[in-house]
Amino acid sequence: MTYTGLELQPSIRLRVEREDEAHRLESSRGAVRTPSRLDRDLIVPPVSAGGPNFESKELLAYEVGYRTRLRERALP
Repeated sequence: MTYTGLELQPSIRLRVEREDEAHRLESSRGAVRTPSRLDRDLIVPPVSAGGPNFESKELLAYEVGYRTRLRERALP
């Protein structure tokens, strides 16, 4: 049984390499928590906020990072 229909969870990653073997990393992704049958059918005020109007919860997250080799640079 479906409760919400089609839910997309897109993801994109970018990696930029530099001449000194360092990398810049960026990503963006979407996540969706769709309601389960328990979310829709269980209504226990004030413990549960479920019910027939319970909707999906969406998240859009961003990540930025930098990666390099420390070992070759740390040793003389």
